[in-house]
Amino acid sequence: MAGADENTGASFTSYRIDEDYFDTYGLKILAGKDFSRQTAADDRGFAINEAALRLLGFTNSEDAIGKMIRFQSDERILPIINVFKNYHHKSLRHDFEPTILWNYIPDPLYYPIQYHGSVSDRIKDLISKTETTWASVFPENPFQYFFFDDQYNAQYEADSRLGKIIGICSLFAVFIACLGLFGLTSYMISVRTKEIGIRKVLGASIKGIVLILNKDFIKIVVFAIILAVPLSLYFGHKWLQNFAYKSSMS
Repeated sequence: MAGADENTGASFTSYRIDEDYFDTYGLKILAGKDFSRQTAADDRGFAINEAALRLLGFTNSEDAIGKMIRFQSDERILPIINVFKNYHHKSLRHDFEPTILWNYIPDPLYYPIQYHGSVSDRIKDLISKTETTWASVFPENPFQYFFFDDQYNAQYEADSRLGKIIGICSLFAVFIACLGLFGLTSYMISVRTKEIGIRKVLGASIKGIVLILNKDFIKIVVFAIILAVPLSLYFGHKWLQNFAYKSSMS
């Protein structure tokens, strides 16, 4: 901040925005005011999130309003216009980053467009109209677009792919294990056919015979469970450590 020790500083994530950013993305303002086109000349300031608020040493969002920040260069000293609630602009692997939003876009890289209502059935028509409008305003620039939800969900593509691979491998493992158990059971029955017949003649029940045949298999299954559960919990916990925001392993 301006007036603080000149030898201290902090790193922030910063974005240049316009006056419609908060409304378009539904960001909640905790203190201060939104940027306005009517007062654009007076809105040359910064908006900071809760993480930036703490990094700057404030405990109350109201206390930060109007404080001056030296940003990027000695000549750029501007006030804090508002404090907004933390939001995820990256995947849940990342913690909330100290973020500064700056109401200044001399040369925007993207123009976000928000379609209201249910647009799934008429999305092609909306894109076509948007492209027509784009061509009339920027005739020399090609129209290229992407959907924000696709861009955001792409951050989880590796996790989704890993989940599918694990699921397919698990199905193959269970299938092969079942084939092995079926083959082993068939072999054991064929070997012990005479024993089963004698036990049956001597009055053994079907339940008792089935228990004798499955006793060894049950031991193997119980051992497999005892081995698999701790390993599953361990590797599941290790995987969850990659996320700043996660559920707990029950």
